[in-house]
This record gives sequence, structure tokens and C-alpha cells, in this order.
Amino acid sequence: MAMFRQPMRLTPSSSHYKAEMFKQYSMFSSMRSFFILTTILIVLEYNKNNNNNVNNVNDYIRTSGIIGIANAFAPILNSKKHYDIVVIPSHRFHRRRRILNSNLMMIHEDSMTSTTTTKTTKSSKKKDIIDSDDSKKHLRSKMAKETWSTVALQSTIENHRCTINLLDYDYDDTSTTSTSSSTKTKTKVYNPKLFMEFATSIKGTYFINGLSSCRIGDRLVHPFEAHGYIKSLVLDGKGNLEYNGNIVQTPLNSKERMQNRMLHRGVMSTITDNDSLWGSLQNAFSPTDRDTANLTADIWPPPHKKNNIKNNNDKNNNNNKLDPLLIVCTDNGEPYALDPSTLQTKGRLSEVVPKLSTLFPPNETKCLAHTRYDPHKNTFVMCKMNMLIPGQGQNFKGNVQLQFVEFDDNFDILSTTTHTTDRFMVLHDWALSQHYYVVPQNPAVLNWENIAKFTMGTTVGTDVFSMEEDCNSAFLLIPRPSPSNNNDDDFQNKTKNQKQNKHHHNPNVLKVPCDTFFNCFHFGPVFETKDTNELIINACVFDSYTFGGEMGFDGVTQQFDPIRWGSVPGDGLAPPPQLDQYVLNMKRTTHDRNHDNDMNDNDDVDDNHNNSFSPSIKSKTRVPVIPVDMPTFLSDATPCQYSYFLGASRPEGWFPFRQIVKLNLTTHQSFVYDAGDHQVVSEPMFLPRPTPSSSSSSTGADEQRDEDDGFVISIVHDARDHIAKLVIWDSPTFENGPIAECTLGDLIPWCVHGSFYPNYIP
Repeated sequence: MAMFRQPMRLTPSSSHYKAEMFKQYSMFSSMRSFFILTTILIVLEYNKNNNNNVNNVNDYIRTSGIIGIANAFAPILNSKKHYDIVVIPSHRFHRRRRILNSNLMMIHEDSMTSTTTTKTTKSSKKKDIIDSDDSKKHLRSKMAKETWSTVALQSTIENHRCTINLLDYDYDDTSTTSTSSSTKTKTKVYNPKLFMEFATSIKGTYFINGLSSCRIGDRLVHPFEAHGYIKSLVLDGKGNLEYNGNIVQTPLNSKERMQNRMLHRGVMSTITDNDSLWGSLQNAFSPTDRDTANLTADIWPPPHKKNNIKNNNDKNNNNNKLDPLLIVCTDNGEPYALDPSTLQTKGRLSEVVPKLSTLFPPNETKCLAHTRYDPHKNTFVMCKMNMLIPGQGQNFKGNVQLQFVEFDDNFDILSTTTHTTDRFMVLHDWALSQHYYVVPQNPAVLNWENIAKFTMGTTVGTDVFSMEEDCNSAFLLIPRPSPSNNNDDDFQNKTKNQKQNKHHHNPNVLKVPCDTFFNCFHFGPVFETKDTNELIINACVFDSYTFGGEMGFDGVTQQFDPIRWGSVPGDGLAPPPQLDQYVLNMKRTTHDRNHDNDMNDNDDVDDNHNNSFSPSIKSKTRVPVIPVDMPTFLSDATPCQYSYFLGASRPEGWFPFRQIVKLNLTTHQSFVYDAGDHQVVSEPMFLPRPTPSSSSSSTGADEQRDEDDGFVISIVHDARDHIAKLVIWDSPTFENGPIAECTLGDLIPWCVHGSFYPNYIP
């Protein structure tokens, strides 16, 4: 530390030496240490001249002619700011809420006083109204900030387990609600008949992944880079709910918990403030990967396969069978395998299933968090993604390589499809139709100057790229290989060597250009229609988007300000997400192909490769519903009429989410449940009602039943009472409000994505 306060008087031998250093920097091919050492030379030279005629770093840059690297450090060398970590402790939340109410009353009293003692004109009255609206908006913004900070910074409990008796409540006919006898696990029942049906008929397990506390030691981390906290809700169909929670034990989590501090800066976070040279150097040498496995949770192989072979002692049939694994992942990370019963981390998926080690080499694999399941072929699909920088071709603008891998129910690879995009783009989600992988081409551009800054630790990775909003977006339709029918018993009985494993590299991808820019984060139902030869795409899109500040995180001030990120259009970094419904015309120009038939074993590609086929957008509809995101629906690659969303609508902005929305995708009729102030809702999940046909199988849906016949659940985070609660709706009567609220226990950080498996009790 002393060497930076009292630097040596080191002078480069000649101006040619400086020019040669700048030349090597501009090539961006030298190693990271070269950048940092060169910067140190500049800083030392600046300190030498600081007592002469050079007043600041910018003057020195102009006098010395060294622009490139010093330009990256000029802001931090001139900065005299010191930032404090702003945290809202749980025990202070209620006091701060009372202060907010007091401030609101003071503003109201001041307004009353001014109106009785001052003669105002019409223009001054309008100004008072505007000022009052601004004050209310400011107070609501503070409340949203405190709400999200309380949830995001809530500590997490390792190996949490509790059993809740859903039937243990006393119903009072004179009251509109029923409350359980236990004060710790209160159950409010609004419709006893429907709640009794839910408690005694729904059997299965709901897994949902999400965030651990965004505080690591004395440092705040971006929510996307917080460690994972996995939860399971096991319903036994007899009135009991077992609630479990555990931290996902990745290698990084173990190291950071042991040292109680951040060790990897990741892409969106920093291990220390970068407003000083020493802070920037620490960030520069900190690894940029944060593999936290915090976004998704899926079971594979299918649970019903385990049930069928669990007690089978036949070595020929059971020798190579795998028990179901709970697979968790984050974007740009490796998939991890957990025990579905205990939620203990077994290790990387490639370690738990060794035959996948070639596909997922440890410390080298980068996957998208979202996976898909094809119920018609009983296949599990994952997507690997690599950012190619500087990229292929002569423009060096970057490319993205996608590899889709389809697995059978024993984790044998059925097919791999690889495609390299013709431009740089960003994506988080993708969709699965009967014959295509549907990928949003969200156009982005690399900022080369900021790549150098990120390398040297002076900025975060979200400054490395930005959306190219002057360019229209598109959908990429990547043909899926069609192996033999996976539902066929003969196919399932084939050995690994007998099964067909198709490899497609750069297939004939169909690009469907759109008429405007969008940044699609999540897909709703995506499916092909048999009668009209159409592809229906429901997409949650941002009309514009600025990276940095996601979920309100400010790495510089170490605060959460969700309203700054998601305020009203024109004021924030991201407008509220909207639901767009696209109908694509998929008619062939040569001949129609029967979508129900699989291709012959000798066919390696889709018929579209041999036809002059160019799909087009038949219609685009901005669905008339409040802003929504994070949809859930019945099944992938299946026509769906209903979908459930998180509502993104607040008087002061749109984040954090506080609504659950039910939407009829055909009629566009919607129903909205608003959880109110101090509440944050998690992704809704649809639980189908059990039927005789579904009691013998835990996958798929009875085509004879109503698609929307079931219940909807969501974990709601109550920042006012510091609890987490399970809110339950009857889906056919969703508009009537929840049928019950069951307190799960202490408040937990925000839950993100999950999945439900009927009749599965791990």
C-alpha cells in the first residue's frame, strides 16, 4: 500500500518507449499483466509531474500523449468519493417504515398549511399537484427500494427442514379467514372447501431455485451472481407439506463461505470498490467467473422411471439405470446435480454422471440456465453457449456458438446440434417447438474500449457490450434432429451403442426478421399448429434495454435501487417487459410434410433443407395486458391456451414484481392478483388436478381434461412481516383471489425458476 502513496520516481527512457507501449496496448493481444504494469508506469509518471505544471490526470494525458490506457483510469484517479454500504437490517425495517409514514404525514401537513395561508394562482396549484405527485412517487420509490433490499439481503439457512400440517387450523364461521393454531406457521384459509381439496388431493414435489443472500462478507453482489438457494415443497396428498431449503454447494460457494468474503468478481460485481488504483488492481486479478447455479431447477431422468425400477433386482434391466437427479444451473455456468430428497449437492453433473464428462468438461463448460422437456418424445434438452470474441470473419464483432443436446431417460445423448450465429447477440432463454429450437436474436455490439477497462478492473462486464437498438431483432429457427421414436419400447430397450446419436453442425437455420428491435428474456408457450401450418411464439420482450443495474443493483454505491432500473418508460434503464404474440407462416413452397411422422433413419436433416422454404411473420400482436414476465405454462412444444406470469406494474415503476397474472392466450382475457406493498412475488406454478389417468403416471397431461383444471401456487416474500408464505389459487376461479395463504417460516431471498413433478415424493 505504501508504494502507491509514495511512488518511486521512475521515468521511461525515451518517448519512443512510450509510443511502443501504446502500440502494444492498441493491439489488445498482450497479456493482462502488461496492461496493469503499463498503467502503473503512467500513474508513477503522473505523480512525478504532479508538483509541476500538471494539475490533473487529464492534463497529464494531453501533455504525455499517452491516451489509451490512462483514459481508462482517469476517472478513478481524479475521484475523491468514498461510498458507504447501505444495508437495511431486519430489526430496523419497521422503524424505518414508521419514519416513512411520518414523513408522508409531514408532507401532507405542509401541503395543508400552504393552502390555508397562501393565496395561490392556478399555475401554482398545478405546481403543488405536481410536487405532491413527485413526493408520493419518491416515497413509494423508497418503499420499493427498502422492500427489495430486505428480500435480497435476507440471510439464508443451510439444511432447513420443516413439516407443516395444512389441516391444522381452526375455522370460524363468523370470520372470512381461518388461522392455524400454530403462531409460527399460520395458515389463512379463504375457501375451506377448495383448500381441503388442495391439501388432500395434490401429491408431488415443487422445486424452485433462487438467490442466497446478496451480501457476502461486507460486500454486496449482483443478484444474478449470488449463490444458489434451492427449495422443495413436498405435498403428500394427505394434508402435509414438507418444506426444505439448502444452499447449492458449488466450489466457489465453499471457498467464499470459508473466508467470508467475495473471491471472484464475476461479470456484474466487484470484489472491492474500483475508485482507486489498488481497488482496480484487486478486481483485475480477480477471476471473472461466478458459477453459482442459482436460477433453474429440473429433475432428470424422469421420476416415474425411478419408481418403475426402484425395487427391480434384475441386473440386466437395472444395472445402468440412473436415479433422478435435481439439476440446477445458472447462465454461463456448469450444471450441478443435487439429491432431490436432501437437496445436498452431489457435484458437477459431469462428475455425477461420468459419461457426460466429454460433453461437459469441468471448468470449461458454459450453459444457458434454461432447459426444456419434450413430453412427446420424452427427451431432456440442454443448451451450451460460448461467446466467440473477437469472433469469426473479418469484422471481429463477435459471434455466439450454440449447441443443443437432447438426452434420453438414462442421460444417453440422442443428438447434438451446433450453430454459430452470424453476429454478436445476447440471450437468456430459448424455446422448443415440435421441430425447432427457437432462439431470439437480440442484437448486441461489443464495446472494445470497455473490454480493456474490464480487463484492468476499472469497470464491470455489463459495460463490455450493449444492445444495438438501431438493428431489428429476429427469431432463429434451428431444426431439431428427429431420432427414432423415443416412446417406442424397442427404442427404449436398445443399448447405448444401438441408439442413434445424430450430430448436426451449422444446420440450415431459418432466420425470421422482425420489424423492430426487442430484447426477449423469456418465452411463453411456443408450438406448431397442425391444421394451419403456423408457429405460435409468445415472447416477453423489452422495447429497449440498457445493461447494468439489473434488479436495481448499483455496484458503485453498493445499494439496490430497483426504481432507477425499472421506472416508467423514458426514466429508467429498462422499460417494463411486454408480451408480444407472433404467428409465423410455416407453409412449404414445395410440398407439405406431415408433422406427426418422424423422419426415416437415413434422413439426417429436416425436409426444409431440401425445399425453398422461408417462413414469414403472419401477424404480431402486443397482448393487451399489464407488463408481464417469467411465464409458466403446461408443457413445452404443446399447444397451450393459458399461461401464468409475474406482473410488472407499480405506480412508481415495475420492479420488484408484486402481481400474479392469469392470461388466456386466445381471447387475451386476463386476471391480476396484486400482493400489495412490501411484497415480492415469485414465479407462479400450475399444479394439475389429479385424475385416474394421471395417478399411474407422473408425466404428461390427460388430453381429455381441461388444460386449466388445477391449482396455482407462488412463494410470496413479505418484507413487512419478514416471512415467506405459499399463496394458493384455484386456477378455474383465479379471479376470486387466493383460497389460502400458508406461512412457510422466516423470510428468504427471492425465488426465481422452478418445476413441479406430480406424484413424485423423493
